[in-house]
Amino acid sequence: VAYGSEDSFAHVAGISDQGTSYHRKIQHHRNDTSTVQTVCFSPDSRFLAVGGSRVFETEKKYGLRVYDLLLQTRDRVVAYFNAQNVIFASSFHPDGERVAFGGV
Repeated sequence: VAYGSEDSFAHVAGISDQGTSYHRKIQHHRNDTSTVQTVCFSPDSRFLAVGGSRVFETEKKYGLRVYDLLLQTRDRVVAYFNAQNVIFASSFHPDGERVAFGGV
């Protein structure tokens, strides 16, 4: 399961195939005022799309970032999209190649 928070983190939690629980925090932005409003997994669960407010360097920028969860590096962003408003919803296409997002 993935969920967002008001502390600029997206969280991924679950139970592994071996039955042990895990929890990973992904820092969506190094700005404490960033808010995660939407998260969604790609169909193969490799990618996580995270959207919200103040996700880029300037406070008034909104957008969506796509993270590769298999990468073990600090910067896992493989794609990002700018938006005019806060992103509240996102969904991957069943083929996993495209992601739709929207806001108000």
